[in-house]
Amino acid sequence: MDSDLQRKMKELEQRHDVPQYRQLMLLLIMLRFAANAYKAVAFLLTDVEENDKRLPEFVLVVPLINRQIMDLWFILVYLMDDFEPRSLLYEQTAYRELRIQTDVAQATHG
Repeated sequence: MDSDLQRKMKELEQRHDVPQYRQLMLLLIMLRFAANAYKAVAFLLTDVEENDKRLPEFVLVVPLINRQIMDLWFILVYLMDDFEPRSLLYEQTAYRELRIQTDVAQATHG
């Protein structure tokens, strides 16, 4: 899926289709986040190889990671009902929240 999205994004970039490109970029980011989270959980839970950097206590983060993956899937289900306007609203809301957090951190810590 990753390579298919990248291929489609290159086509859209050549056609200068910014809205479609933005939408596929959002899907690609979500896909990569889910894949990375899955690989992290697989690393933490495997017993095939010994790794001195893997501590048994790390298994406690697995429910949190699984919750994030489930949240991501729920967001995708919501977005896919009416993808174009909802994806834009999702990105705008994320930007607004990031901006608020940045302003608060700047005011608090300089």
